[in-house]
Amino acid sequence: RNDCTVVRCMDAKLVNSIVTHPKIYPFVSDDHSPSPEEYDCSPALGLEGIYYLTIYGPDLLGLFFVHMHTGTLFEVHTCLLPKCWGRSLDATKACADWVFGNTSCQKLMTWVPTCNRLAYRLAIKSGMKDEGLSKKSHLKNGVLLDMHLLGLEK
Repeated sequence: RNDCTVVRCMDAKLVNSIVTHPKIYPFVSDDHSPSPEEYDCSPALGLEGIYYLTIYGPDLLGLFFVHMHTGTLFEVHTCLLPKCWGRSLDATKACADWVFGNTSCQKLMTWVPTCNRLAYRLAIKSGMKDEGLSKKSHLKNGVLLDMHLLGLEK
């Protein structure tokens, strides 16, 4: 049973605190990202096609950053707090249900660096399919890494 609740968040302080959490930011940033202290989601809050979705179950479990590529293709980034890690699958399914039920999205996609096996496994368990590999497309610690493209259809 999935008792996770998804809420569109407009609180920049809350979003920034989750994204820059020390157990999250190293995995969602690359060598071109700002430092955690400089990260600021404020300019994107409330823009059309951009969604910061907090997830509760009942406590705050993290957030998903979702943005539109086209009217039907949306990209998702996962930022789940350590206390959620045992409930990650429930959280990802709740996010997908919310996006498919509240937007024009027909397909969700995400990029996962090949070194992030945990994120890759979570995406696969959540129903995403591996749709390909982008060679040397993610710069992390001075090394170009490959990234998996994964997708989930409505």
